[in-house]
Amino acid sequence: MKHLVKKYVHYVKFEENLSAAITEIPVDEKEIARIRDEKMEGQYGMIITDSNELIQAFKYETDGKIYMLPEPDPVVIYFDTAAFNYRRLREQRIEIFKDAALFGKHLLATTGNFYSYFANASSFAIYLFGALEAFVNKEIPKDFEYRRNFQDKRTELFDKGQLQRNIEFLEKIKDVMPQVKGKNFVQEFAHKYDQIKKLKYFRDEVVHTKSFEADQEPNFYQQLFVLSLDFDFEKTINFVRDYINYYQPGLIEECNCGKE
Repeated sequence: MKHLVKKYVHYVKFEENLSAAITEIPVDEKEIARIRDEKMEGQYGMIITDSNELIQAFKYETDGKIYMLPEPDPVVIYFDTAAFNYRRLREQRIEIFKDAALFGKHLLATTGNFYSYFANASSFAIYLFGALEAFVNKEIPKDFEYRRNFQDKRTELFDKGQLQRNIEFLEKIKDVMPQVKGKNFVQEFAHKYDQIKKLKYFRDEVVHTKSFEADQEPNFYQQLFVLSLDFDFEKTINFVRDYINYYQPGLIEECNCGKE
């Protein structure tokens, strides 16, 4: 998988002639200074790029100065980071077993390769899961209400803030998102949902790492390490991409610049 096209929270692509016209608008330096002196309370900025894009910016203050920085979409950043880890994992896994075949001759043959492999495998799980969770939370409208019904006819009502904090991840992607979007990925692609559940399990095992010490085996983390070697990274990253683009087409978009 190639690296992704950068995406921002709010951006508009416009014609080149409009960009030229905007740059010719007179700038009121006094008004800009006044806004800065007031620490831009209640204000937000837009940045015009040399690629003819208008991008929403966020405010950052340091050393008494205010800077406006483009506000990227963390969903794409997290996914892109996972994709970077995935590209490295493919090569590292080959090297692990190439060196492991020499284990009888060279005692240290596998040490460095697996060390780096697991670092990328765990980062993959954390960031890909983070992309999916950030996407689901972002897609919930601010005025949306989720009703959880029980067999005894009780109903629990959650607003967006309560949804993000108190509803378990799998319930969000399985039950909440279909209500928000009016279509159901899980029903249409049950096998892909099963792989997403495996991603959650792997991520949980990494984030909440536990040690297991059997009576006859001193290996504390063998189960986790074996899981990382058996995990289907390619299928998982493709299915998470499919889930995100199912509800927001084109958000995860590979770049055609020719660079990795």
